[in-house]
Amino acid sequence: MAEASIVAHFSILKDPRIERHKKHNLIDILVLAICGVLSGAEGWEAIEEYGQTKLEWLRKFIPLENGIPAHDTIARVLSRISAKGLQECFSKAMSALIVENAFLVPGLRPVPFGGYWHCPSAPTNGASPDSSPDIW
Repeated sequence: MAEASIVAHFSILKDPRIERHKKHNLIDILVLAICGVLSGAEGWEAIEEYGQTKLEWLRKFIPLENGIPAHDTIARVLSRISAKGLQECFSKAMSALIVENAFLVPGLRPVPFGGYWHCPSAPTNGASPDSSPDIW
């Protein structure tokens, strides 16, 4: 079974910071940002505020040894991470989460979805329905 943990999927990202300048673990910042945004935080300050409010709960999953990073730190670190790497990690984590929890929703199954070329009036560019990605 695939591991659905955010920590497991995002720990492969390369930390862009110099070792001596790391007060907060990269995974702590990532988990804080993901949880904050999923909870409705709309900006760096809001992510920091979310972290301050949910500190004890977050510590059940990540150490946060130096507390919640300042919003400037969150912004600086996240802006230096590879967007492509972040997208790949997020996609794999969400796919694993869906697979791991598929039994919770009766009848949940993957269905083919291929975008514009399923539309009869759109050009196929040689693509066939068999090459479409799966969605849930």
